[in-house]
Amino acid sequence: MKRIVIATDGSPSAREAVEVGLEIAFERGGDVTFVHVLPPDQFITARNAPALAVPHEVDLDESETALREAADAAEEA
Repeated sequence: MKRIVIATDGSPSAREAVEVGLEIAFERGGDVTFVHVLPPDQFITARNAPALAVPHEVDLDESETALREAADAAEEA
């Protein structure tokens, strides 16, 4: 694995995923890319189109915080 994409929403389980992803990247010598994801309850699913979701207004501060925490964890690792 040369590139590992790690999704985070800032939740405790996402922080665990960040740690595990960083461990794998370190062991394999891979690069890491972090992405911020929204919890499913932040989407409205369109009727008759379950695969289509329209996001509510995104809290950019929340996104920034989640990504900053992940980047800080990467620096510590």
